Amino acid sequence: MPVKPPLRITRTAGSDAGTTRLTLEGEVDLATSPFLAMSLGEISGHVELNLDKVDFMDSSGLKVLLDHRNRLDADGGSLSVVKTSPQVQRLFELSSLTGVFASDSFRDRPQIEGLHP
Repeated sequence: MPVKPPLRITRTAGSDAGTTRLTLEGEVDLATSPFLAMSLGEISGHVELNLDKVDFMDSSGLKVLLDHRNRLDADGGSLSVVKTSPQVQRLFELSSLTGVFASDSFRDRPQIEGLHP
């Protein structure tokens, strides 16, 4: 049985001209976040992240996303999440970061049951 890599990153054109979409699959943690940082570091302009196949993300993954969001924003670009897994959505909500990474499609996603009164 083939071994699944801990993090797979696929780069494609985004929904608009000048936008790059990164689709992540696997885990974003202390061991794999440097690879995400390298991938994001190669991109300027607008970045869309598809995180719906991310099984796990820790604070090192959040730091990479925040660092590159701030870098892109300072250069006139953006970083937004267009899809997310329930695990990552929960992490964003518990960290109060949902609005920081939100695109319109992310804002419209239903909340995870049990997290809000």
